[in-house]
Amino acid sequence: MKTECRYFKIAGITIQYQADIPLSKKTFSPNLASFESGKPEKDMIRIEHHFGLPDFGGQEMGQKVFERQDLTIFRKPSEWIFFSNILTKESKPLQQVAFVNPEYTHIKIFNERDDLFRDGDIPMLSFHQTDQLFITRVLAKRNGIMFHASGVRMDGEGLLFLGHSEAGKSTMIKLLEGKAEILCDDRIIVRQEQKGFRIHGTWHHGEIPTVSPHSAPLKAIFLLEKASHNRLLPIADKMQLISRLSDCTIKALKPLGTADWWTQNLAIIDALVVKIPCRILEFDRSGQVVDLLRNFKP
Repeated sequence: MKTECRYFKIAGITIQYQADIPLSKKTFSPNLASFESGKPEKDMIRIEHHFGLPDFGGQEMGQKVFERQDLTIFRKPSEWIFFSNILTKESKPLQQVAFVNPEYTHIKIFNERDDLFRDGDIPMLSFHQTDQLFITRVLAKRNGIMFHASGVRMDGEGLLFLGHSEAGKSTMIKLLEGKAEILCDDRIIVRQEQKGFRIHGTWHHGEIPTVSPHSAPLKAIFLLEKASHNRLLPIADKMQLISRLSDCTIKALKPLGTADWWTQNLAIIDALVVKIPCRILEFDRSGQVVDLLRNFKP
């Protein structure tokens, strides 16, 4: 059987996507398609999609470490095994079994049927409702972290906006639309490099479907608070800042959030608060915040 292959790139990480059925221009949703890179790299994540569930035939599953209605996870020394159900557009459950190596660099997925893939407009590359399950794990060992945040590239520099679900991340993006390149309104990746930190767009958008695979050097982090005015406030308490950034980190599922994963994430957050200016940003809907951000000097 001929295997179809595509390549995607997110935050400098290349993902090789393989499937046992033909892939067309309509296979992936527009926000995901914009991250297609077209070429392999030495350091790649490999995702394979096969069709038809495997016959376990009494095979040892390992230790059950997580269970809920739509997802069960088993752990063995050599791999993780995920049993999951996702819903198609017709709300018809699709069963999946995924085998994932400990480094999360090779994901082999067996799908019950292929109708979801043939219908197209797929918003994810891996399995279960989101790609965050493997991206958050892969990032930690590559000096990266994913935040529940919005972000833009303004005048060649990256601005990161953090906050809870009603803090105004999407509102801020609407105010900046047409004045800055929108990277994403709901999920942003930050990676530490030799020259400093960079902010990267993701395909995991929220209210606003506009996304970008581009990146920019991170200029500042803003903790959003809606107000009747526009102003920036310093944050004197370093521990409070670390706590707020940790709260906005996209967490791995409980069994996947191992001690080493947390250690790697906290090290990145600690470096961020030392090297990147962080401010509380109080803002209203007038749009005057745009000039405030453009004129901000650390």
